[in-house]
Amino acid sequence: MSIKFIAFDLDGTLLDSDKNYSDEFIPFVKSHPEIMFALSSGRQYYCLRKQFEQIADQLLFVAENGAVVFYKDEIIYKNIMTPKAVDESLAMARSLPGNAPIACGINSAYMEHVEEKIKKEPLKYYERFQFVDDLDECAHNDEIMKIAVFIRDKKAAEVYNTITTVPDGTAAVLSGDDWIDISGKNVDKGRAIKVVLEKFGIAREEAMAFGDYLNDITMMEVCGESYAMKNALPEVKSIAKHVTLFTNDENGVMETLKSLYQE
Repeated sequence: MSIKFIAFDLDGTLLDSDKNYSDEFIPFVKSHPEIMFALSSGRQYYCLRKQFEQIADQLLFVAENGAVVFYKDEIIYKNIMTPKAVDESLAMARSLPGNAPIACGINSAYMEHVEEKIKKEPLKYYERFQFVDDLDECAHNDEIMKIAVFIRDKKAAEVYNTITTVPDGTAAVLSGDDWIDISGKNVDKGRAIKVVLEKFGIAREEAMAFGDYLNDITMMEVCGESYAMKNALPEVKSIAKHVTLFTNDENGVMETLKSLYQE
C-alpha cells in the first residue's frame, strides 16, 4: 500500500473497553518506519505520551480533539481559546445539568473540587492535572485549548441535545457518553491533521484514519482511506469509506491493518 500516514482515535477504536491497546500495535509501528502514525484523541498530550512511552518518539500526537499537535516533544500546531471565550465557555458549562468542567491548558488541566466518585474520572485522561479552588483564576494563567465538561450519570448526549447557543467563536461537540467539549469553532481533529499532512507533504490519498465517534468525522473526511469501527455510531459509518469487520474489543484496528499489510 502507498499509505504514509495513519491516524487512530483511542477510546472505542484503538483501545478496548478496558482502555488497553493490542500487544501487536507497538511491533507494527516499529516495523513500518515509512508510515507516520498519529494518535488523535480528546485526551491530554502528557497522558497520551505516558501511555505510549515505548514508541513516543515515533508517534505524532493530535491531542485535545485537535487543539494541539506534538511531534518529538515539540508543539507543531496549536489553536488556543481567547480569554473571553474561556470565560463565556466556563459560564456555559456551569449552566449545564450535572456539569463538572475542566479547563484544559497547554501546561496542565484544572478542575474545581468535586465529590470523590467523580475525581477519578479526569485522572483517566489527564497526566498533568490539578484540583483547584478557583478554576477561573487558573484558566487565566495558562493557554486554554478546551473546556471539557464531564456530565454525570452518562447523560452527555441528552444534555448536548439541549444546547441551543454557544459563546461566539466556539463550538460544542459530543465526545463520549460522559463528555461535552467546548473549544474554538475551528478546532477539530480534521483541521489539525490537514495541517500535519500539508506540513509533511502527504497527500490525502496517502492518509488513513480509524474512528468511532462524532468527533472523529472530520479526521476521517480529510483522509483518503477512512475506517469506521464496527462499533461506531451510525453517523460515523455513513461517512466512512470502510467499516471494520471487528469491534474495538475484538482488536478491530489491528485485524484490519494485518489484513491490509498481510501480516
